[in-house]
Amino acid sequence: MGNRDQIKETGIKMDNVELKNRESGCSFSASYNTKKQCVQKQTESLELSIIAAKVEEENVHRIYNEIAQHFSETRHSPWPQVAEFISSLPPGASLVDIGCGNGKYLLAREDIIKIGCDRSEVLLGVCQERQLNAFLCDCLAIPVRDNSVSACISIAVIHHLASKERRLQAVKEMARILEKSGRGLIYVWAKNQEADRRKSSYLRQNKKSSKAPPLTLAAEEVVVDEKLPLPVHTNRTQFLHRDILVPWKLKDGTENNKTFLRFYHVFEEGELEELCGQVQDIRVIKSYYDQGNWCAIFEKI
Repeated sequence: MGNRDQIKETGIKMDNVELKNRESGCSFSASYNTKKQCVQKQTESLELSIIAAKVEEENVHRIYNEIAQHFSETRHSPWPQVAEFISSLPPGASLVDIGCGNGKYLLAREDIIKIGCDRSEVLLGVCQERQLNAFLCDCLAIPVRDNSVSACISIAVIHHLASKERRLQAVKEMARILEKSGRGLIYVWAKNQEADRRKSSYLRQNKKSSKAPPLTLAAEEVVVDEKLPLPVHTNRTQFLHRDILVPWKLKDGTENNKTFLRFYHVFEEGELEELCGQVQDIRVIKSYYDQGNWCAIFEKI
């Protein structure tokens, strides 16, 4: 039997170069297209990650260093339900505050081990002045051993990450460092700033008008990257977009107040639970809405 006859026996057609095997039903052309699509998807994912990192560097990390002192002065009172979560930990428990800011939650409880981390060197300086244990790191790569802490919190942090993949990675890092049965708490800004006909504290601070502004999708846009134009949100109003730039006005005692634009991804109802649901070794044990934030408590299983 010649080579050509052998090829015919295996069902591989030379004439149209389809190279299809009758037993497997798999074609090289289909395999090639699948591989090509996979490579294209990986390339697009890498491009998105690069853009997201650029947005976070320019519109989160850099800005928090610039506004750190003013920001710290406005962040002095612990949110009651976060304080309640910390109070529920047993004596001797270990707690990591991821994105600890000025360390206000590290001031609670003298009978547990507390450590914080943040991406802002200036805010960490505030923690050091308060003699709190805190170190510099990114929430996407926390230098803490696997399965080593009793609890961790991430309060108003994950909504600053500019892609779903990066937000998922942040939750995975929280899960990784938790010991079995350890618990995590996440707070993210909600797109809906009203619940049960009651405005959030964010909306109630709108002193210019007690009336709701007309809803319109028209907004100033800032092109952070040519592939990612972002709308600038009007402060103290309902959110109209999910990915936005929110102004922070830095008052210097003169008329020359400087405005900084911080990136936010505001969460839809159910989105935080869906994100946590993609992490295999945790389960959400409680989710709730708290003053304009979606919140989730999860347990490592």
